Amino acid sequence: MGTPWKTVVARIRDGQQVRAANANAGPDDLETRTNHLYERVEAATAANAIIRYDVPMASGLSAGNIVYWDDDNGRYDLALAAIDIVDGVWTLDQRAFAIGIVTQKTASSRGDILISGCLAGASAAVLAGLIDVSEDSSSSSSSGAGSYTEGPYWLSNADAGKAVSHEVSYSTYIGYLVRQEGSWIFYFNPVWRNIYEGHIHFRFRLHGKPAGTANYPERDYPHYITAADAAQTGWLPADHSSIAEYAPEGAVFGYNMSTHSAVSNAWPPMPLSSAILTYNGHEVPSNLYQVNNYGIWWMTRCFGLVPWSIYYGTPPSSPSEEISSSSSSLSSSSSSEAGPPACYGPFLEWLEGHLPPGIAPEEIELQLTFTRLPIKSAAGVVESLHSSDTVLVKDLQGDEATSGDLTPELNWNRIAPAGGQGTSSSSSSSLGEEELSEAHVLRAHPMHEDNRMLAQTAVTRVKAGSSQVVITPDSEHGFGNATNGYYGVLYLGFQSETVLRVDVSVVALDGIRKDVHEVTHASEPDIGIHYLTFPSDRRSALTGKIIIPATVPAGQYLYLKTWIFCPDAAIPASGGPLLTASYLSMSKPGAGNELDLPSSITAWAWTRGVTTAANKYVEGYTSALSVTAGDIVMFTLERDGLTDSFAYDVGLPVLMGEIASTFPG
Repeated sequence: MGTPWKTVVARIRDGQQVRAANANAGPDDLETRTNHLYERVEAATAANAIIRYDVPMASGLSAGNIVYWDDDNGRYDLALAAIDIVDGVWTLDQRAFAIGIVTQKTASSRGDILISGCLAGASAAVLAGLIDVSEDSSSSSSSGAGSYTEGPYWLSNADAGKAVSHEVSYSTYIGYLVRQEGSWIFYFNPVWRNIYEGHIHFRFRLHGKPAGTANYPERDYPHYITAADAAQTGWLPADHSSIAEYAPEGAVFGYNMSTHSAVSNAWPPMPLSSAILTYNGHEVPSNLYQVNNYGIWWMTRCFGLVPWSIYYGTPPSSPSEEISSSSSSLSSSSSSEAGPPACYGPFLEWLEGHLPPGIAPEEIELQLTFTRLPIKSAAGVVESLHSSDTVLVKDLQGDEATSGDLTPELNWNRIAPAGGQGTSSSSSSSLGEEELSEAHVLRAHPMHEDNRMLAQTAVTRVKAGSSQVVITPDSEHGFGNATNGYYGVLYLGFQSETVLRVDVSVVALDGIRKDVHEVTHASEPDIGIHYLTFPSDRRSALTGKIIIPATVPAGQYLYLKTWIFCPDAAIPASGGPLLTASYLSMSKPGAGNELDLPSSITAWAWTRGVTTAANKYVEGYTSALSVTAGDIVMFTLERDGLTDSFAYDVGLPVLMGEIASTFPG
């Protein structure tokens, strides 16, 4: 795809043998440079291509791959049509901004990138890296002139770094592939999509065959799939385990989406009503199929009315005798082969005119076309609105309507005052719009035989006043969240605090200073952050006491926590200030009991974090200490500044105890 640049020109050195290879090494390198420069000048002069040479890229890339600029890693990587959500806003993922095609690799993680223009004379290897033929049912995976579909290509949303010959959701137009004078040429001209505007038209050729083995019925008898196989392309029985839960009522066959990724990646249509099936160029009547968010469904098994050729399999000995015209109309199908079903005949005129006897099944052309709107547009589409007992839908002229410019309004004749809750429909009173307030809610009431709505004052939202109040919405009839409040059917509960913070009483300070970190622009010099300093030039210690509250339940643990910082330097992971903790515990003796005073002190494991600069603080904490209600814990936190190899003072602005069943974090 191009002559690489020769960085170093070889020179003849003393002692080398007199050989043509040695003598020609320098001229050969100069020739390589000349060819490289010629190709660049030729490309610029002909305006065929703009190429960036020898740029950084991910090591797994190959020639033909479509790339984007990965700013996080400072290199080119595989592009993909994808979306991202940033601060709640849907936007194109950075991978969707395709800006080049790899023309060749110059090293494992470097290569040349076509930024714009023509990729002429593309080899089979380059096209294999560029085009995803698995997404195109009309393409072949074999090599040769017929391997690829000529025409426009879009960035794939399934196979990173590849292009597909049909437009997909959130896709970027990449370029146009043509075959000229026996060579493939790809014109690279990416156009990034605005996902909030426009719409996409899709067209796919479906597999017009059963996914498995189908029966070959006599005329007027129904079609069945006798040995379904979900691994095959085509149509499955609607009650097959792989699709049954998605099938609409009355469906008999369902298209096997799992084996046709091009369709499944673009599905569903938006709106669903935009989907149209054509059978050998004729639009399929809408009563023969349905579409929903999960797939395409065939609604009859009548003879000649299935989405594959009646000759699929072994044709009868006299096919012309099997295709006689019939004027019978459509009706429901029979599920038994004991006798002819009630429906037969429709489409037989098609079969006579468009499906000659002996036609191969793969020649049946079943086409699917539909529209899909981008994210924001799709969310705003309403196909129709219908009036209900209490809400009327009208057009701009005030007449009830279901489509077009519509205005919904309350049916005030169907809203009763709250005082009528226990009355029957004999009460003719109603409530006007001017009588409603923000505190009113409207709901149907079973005591009203005519389903009128009641206007009642009610609690509209419930929010917890503290973390001890637990609000659980009912799984079916409860709604909302902790931020905006809950409504509907709610369950209220109470829980105790999971973490109890207790005060620390300082009993003694040995070698410790009290200092103040002055806050910028403080009005007084002594206003700031007060902290205890463990100096670097002496041994210092703090002795404290924690009383465990009488309300603490069993199975709880005490953690001693501190915030620690250094006013002059960062605190490293190793070689930093070495603070050690120890403790002794005294149990509550109870009335009339006597206990021995503790005779030993136990080491208490203490862990701290690291900081990246002076005046940044992190948390330090001890290991878990099992405690019981009424205990008193005496502890010492000390530092030997003469031996811990950290030449700076250390400050503790916070010292506290926390009690919990597990480490509170």
